[in-house]
Amino acid sequence: MMGAAASSDARTANLANECWQMLLDLFDFRYTAAVFSFCLSDGRVKIDDTVVESADLHNYLRRCEKAAFFAATLGAATDRLIMRYSALSIDKAAGLHAAATVMLEQHCDRVMSELPGLLGLDPLLPAARFSPGYGDFSLDFQPFIIDILRADKKIGIALTEAGMLLPAKSITAVVGFSFGTGPNSGCSQCPHSQCEFREV
Repeated sequence: MMGAAASSDARTANLANECWQMLLDLFDFRYTAAVFSFCLSDGRVKIDDTVVESADLHNYLRRCEKAAFFAATLGAATDRLIMRYSALSIDKAAGLHAAATVMLEQHCDRVMSELPGLLGLDPLLPAARFSPGYGDFSLDFQPFIIDILRADKKIGIALTEAGMLLPAKSITAVVGFSFGTGPNSGCSQCPHSQCEFREV
């Protein structure tokens, strides 16, 4: 039994490594970001002439000095690879999907450390990214972020009629900046304990 488990673990590790290498050969990570002004009032966030009804976004931004919109993608080739293997190998498609998710997060995390300097916000530090779909921050706000960033033209992110991002391995987010990452910087501080995106 132990041998079978070890063999299974080895196959899983080999599959993960193979999927990672396949993505390294074709991914095209791109991102764009821009600072925006905001005003907070009664659980609402006003951005220019747009009012966002989101208590969670309000709470996220209330200790932030500045904020920026952020969008990033691994590119269309990553999507095409996952789609191709969806018809050839369920295991490999699942492995590619998981590896691409990790790869996107890793590259976004790297950019976060560089973003204050790139946006002229030193010495402020970024909090964790806060994306539409988290808490009561509606997915309906994604078109606004894409439009403000011109992410469709700059990095090739679009929306389907159902409101899903294309390429699928893409994200949009708000990033708050303060003089310390503070209490609003992670899932442990979010009141939505049953969120499917929660990180333990």
